[in-house]
Amino acid sequence: MIPRGTISKVGKYYMTSPEYTKDIFRAFKEFFDKPNLEVDRSIHLEEDEEPLFNEWLTYDFRFADGKSMLDKYYTENPDSIPEYRRKIYKSLLENHYGLFEVLEVRKFVGLSIKRLEDGKVFDVSEISATMDLDKGDIFVTRVGKVIDHYELIGCDTQVIKVSQSRNEEQKRFYMETVFSKVKMKTPKDTIKFFRNYSGF
Repeated sequence: MIPRGTISKVGKYYMTSPEYTKDIFRAFKEFFDKPNLEVDRSIHLEEDEEPLFNEWLTYDFRFADGKSMLDKYYTENPDSIPEYRRKIYKSLLENHYGLFEVLEVRKFVGLSIKRLEDGKVFDVSEISATMDLDKGDIFVTRVGKVIDHYELIGCDTQVIKVSQSRNEEQKRFYMETVFSKVKMKTPKDTIKFFRNYSGF
């Protein structure tokens, strides 16, 4: 499993470095669609927004030089991490975001999941999510390459418990008409989706 603190140290470096203050402020404006936000105005983050913002900032936001935070951290190596430990950041540059369907649950071992947008299937190493997910459930996540295997590297989001619905017609409607059409490219889309999703 990915070592604790691997990702958080990336955000900590850029969020606390004065030279990146303008970039981080621009990230806030972009994520919350507030182009006229002034520097001295504070932003109130809802409990479910902060982890999504942090994930978006790490993987999807682009700094002034066009690089993502993760890419900058790997290529510039500001914390002088030795190469044998840096390779995890390089592998994490391969990551896939979206709405996923659970195909198989292997308790305490992992999951087989399919991204609904393109049908791409991943076998991921995972422990905690195998306790809450069941075959057929739908959830938003980010799958990342961790050296030689895949893991769930996105923040926790609401699980749509399709597995618990007894209404087959309704399940089919959601799978064919709703979930298959949802454009889920980044955590910004996740916030919009769950603000409007009414559930089963």
